[in-house]
Amino acid sequence: MLSLTSYNQDRLKDAYELLAQVEGLGPTGISKYLHMHNRGLFIMWDNQIFRDYFHIKIVNKTSATSQRYLKFLSRMRDELLDAVNSLPLSTNISKPEAITELRSHFNNETFPRILDKYNYATRGQPKLKIK
Repeated sequence: MLSLTSYNQDRLKDAYELLAQVEGLGPTGISKYLHMHNRGLFIMWDNQIFRDYFHIKIVNKTSATSQRYLKFLSRMRDELLDAVNSLPLSTNISKPEAITELRSHFNNETFPRILDKYNYATRGQPKLKIK
């Protein structure tokens, strides 16, 4: 599961800020790079997901900071824990069984990848304009 100890948070902040110095690498690219580095910990975001979570119109290195990325990861961890904790209550299974059940429902993807797909489906797709 996602673990964000203060040690991990400091290391993540340093890594994010180091990558933010790379010319041409924006917030989406940074999150994708981090995810590729550790698929079990880092969750990707894109501009639309960032805008939706933080209610910010402009996405750039000034608005999408390491602090906001840490906040995003913490929120994703909390949403995952809610899902894992609520499934045993509704189905009478243990927490480890709930984790296995959730992952098997999504072809045994990592939780960060499952959350990425969830975010894209609920927040990442461009909003349709109703005429």
